[in-house]
Amino acid sequence: IYNKAAQLAASLQGGAGERGIPEEYTRALSVLTDRAPPKPFSYMDSVLVEEFGASGKEVFRSIEEEPIGSASLAQVHKAVLHDGTDVAVKVVYPTLRKEMASDFAVLRTMSAQ
Repeated sequence: IYNKAAQLAASLQGGAGERGIPEEYTRALSVLTDRAPPKPFSYMDSVLVEEFGASGKEVFRSIEEEPIGSASLAQVHKAVLHDGTDVAVKVVYPTLRKEMASDFAVLRTMSAQ
């Protein structure tokens, strides 16, 4: 949730100029929209094993370990299906559900006050 809030703040600059969120803040937060630090493929592969019952290296003819993009919820890897079709594979971070549950618990506590 915090990443999503930061992404929203980064997008609010629009035509507001300095009356909105200062540009240095939106520029710093914009990295969260599509350039978040990527997670290692070995960490992300656990999601593919959970979803498909096998490593991405078995599910696909090939899959690039270096993501082509990473953001707050997931990262995207280039892959090739066994029939030769090029695909983009969006892999959601394995701890996302637990982190979001924690974020919502904090929000519930804050709203109850």
